Amino acid sequence: MDSLSHLLALLAPRCEVNLHCRFGGRWQAGHQQMRSGVVPWHVVLRARRLNVGGQTHHLRAGDVVLLPHGSPHLMESLVEWGQVLPVAHRFNGTVTEMRAGPAEGALEMLCGEFYFVRTSAGCSVKHRR
Repeated sequence: MDSLSHLLALLAPRCEVNLHCRFGGRWQAGHQQMRSGVVPWHVVLRARRLNVGGQTHHLRAGDVVLLPHGSPHLMESLVEWGQVLPVAHRFNGTVTEMRAGPAEGALEMLCGEFYFVRTSAGCSVKHRR
């Protein structure tokens, strides 16, 4: 087993996928500070560029945005004209779908969190209720 695989086995993270986002036009989506042991992530399914925390990132399908300190962050389109479009939320029985604006050329991503909890023997999984 390589070192990274061994480390991940010790940490034993639990993962949740809870959002499927499709944003077009001018949009914004933010996250508050996460509690200790929670690491939010975003997997890009379709995009070219994304503004995260005021910085532009060039992205493509398969890229992962990982915020290891659970830092608050704002993701937004690079479109600067017009009003910020409202984001519609709909639970589809598996994940919450978030949509704003037209689908053409939109950003599409899956979002979730990793959960880590320390124990005296290393790390274990903590189940959220």
